[in-house]
Amino acid sequence: VEDLRTWIEDGAVLPAPSDAAPQRAAPEAASAASRPLGSDAVAPRAAAPARRPPSPESPPLAGGELEAAAALRAKGINAMPMAAGASTLTVSMPGGAEVGDIDFVAIYPMAARIEELSLARSSVTDAGVMSMPSLPNARSVRLDNTGLTDVGITAVLSRTLDAEVVNLVNTPATDRSFTALGQLPFLRKVYLYGTKVTPDGVNAFRRARPGVEGNVGGSP
Repeated sequence: VEDLRTWIEDGAVLPAPSDAAPQRAAPEAASAASRPLGSDAVAPRAAAPARRPPSPESPPLAGGELEAAAALRAKGINAMPMAAGASTLTVSMPGGAEVGDIDFVAIYPMAARIEELSLARSSVTDAGVMSMPSLPNARSVRLDNTGLTDVGITAVLSRTLDAEVVNLVNTPATDRSFTALGQLPFLRKVYLYGTKVTPDGVNAFRRARPGVEGNVGGSP
């Protein structure tokens, strides 16, 4: 009591808090501080492949090129400008056993103008694609539902090096095709279900090219 009376007479001044008093850490900081490195850290998202740099502007399709595209359509090959006034074409070979290597040769004169190429469901063979020219503007390549093996697939992809999307669904492709796919610097998506690729091959490719989106059907 005497001490209390003395404290009141002195002005009842409360002692200043100690600077050394421990401060409560924010929940996030406390959690981070107590978490072992690498224990449950979120893995960084894989970097996507760089976009293909813009190619020199080509003049719109006109005159003889439009006539050549019309001639392809007369043969049953769908060859249409990507859009009105476009400088590139989408070219699709019709499906069926009657459409094969001889028909494929007809697109060669338009090779530099093809942006989308589809051989899906055609009867084009490995031998038939060996003489195809380079398609420097090809961004999408569909070889699905064909009999092309790793040999033919490699031949096509070696001539479409700027491809961003490749479809190999229901082809005899094996892990050997990953070598050709790995040479495509701008590849973003590849479709592989119904092929003969193995889980080991798929995983190795994913490690080598983590930014590529691969659709392998039921595979994880």
